[in-house]
Amino acid sequence: DWNRILIQGVGSNESEFKFCNIKYAHTGVSFNNTSAKITDSIIEYCNRSGVEVANGNPIIQKNVIHDIVNEGIYISTGAPKVIENKIYSNTTGIVTNNATSLIQNNLIYKNFTYGINTGFNDSTATIINNTIDGNGIFGTGPFGANINCDGNSSPYIINNIITNSTNAVGAGHGAGIR
Repeated sequence: DWNRILIQGVGSNESEFKFCNIKYAHTGVSFNNTSAKITDSIIEYCNRSGVEVANGNPIIQKNVIHDIVNEGIYISTGAPKVIENKIYSNTTGIVTNNATSLIQNNLIYKNFTYGINTGFNDSTATIINNTIDGNGIFGTGPFGANINCDGNSSPYIINNIITNSTNAVGAGHGAGIR
């Protein structure tokens, strides 16, 4: 019903959104060249992305992000910290693209194609201590994985619990790490 909350520029580095309920936006929250924070919030039912990062080092922590048409979190560039979130029932949980993200201590489950997709343009995400479960439930063809590492990505995947990648369309398409 509305576009987004835009947090932009280094002047907003000390901004923090806490205990928000953001829903029915095109994109819930967009961080552009800032180190602002969103914590303890619910982001749901958005038509594009729940959270979008375009450069900067924002902190996305202890949020519930679900039922987003595309990505729960889309990181186009930057080095955000994605920590202790619950991310589920989105097309893809997290997408990183040319980013050096820290993805730590999250619960990422039952997203339709991928839990985490690092398959774009030199993404070097550090994926550590997450539980990534049951993603790829509606992936088709080659889609369907808890973590997708195609393309030029070089993620560091350390000490995660990765289980139950499935594909409802046919056997053999789901993967823990692809």
